[in-house]
Amino acid sequence: MSGDRHDPGEQGFYNASAPPPDSATPDGDPLEDLQTAAVERDLMEAIAEVERVSAELDEHLAAGGDPLDQVDAEDVALAEEISSAEDAPLPLQSLRRRVVDGTVTYREVLAYPEEHTGAVMLMAAVLRRRLADLPRLMERPPGS
Repeated sequence: MSGDRHDPGEQGFYNASAPPPDSATPDGDPLEDLQTAAVERDLMEAIAEVERVSAELDEHLAAGGDPLDQVDAEDVALAEEISSAEDAPLPLQSLRRRVVDGTVTYREVLAYPEEHTGAVMLMAAVLRRRLADLPRLMERPPGS
């Protein structure tokens, strides 16, 4: 086809003025469709997990529970690991020093992030690590 910009055509040169070719096939790319479906499924599972955990926390707090009770031991371990890293950002190093000094605990930092400088950064780092492990977490039964 001589009007196609990627076909050198009769003149033997690239036609920059031709419209770009259609990148999508009429039926779509089956592999891309499968990948999109898998990503959407994983996202929906993650959203369902967040909603489940959020509902549990809401119930716990409505019953007069303490947010400290809801801090996961694995999150505490990740918070310690992340803030203890040699290349941890300064706010996380500062949090680590406060924990070592006994001023605060990681459970308190994670339960009440608005009260501790650097806590939101730490929680974001913990969340990123947990999301990286999401496929493994989704396989374990609820409450384990």
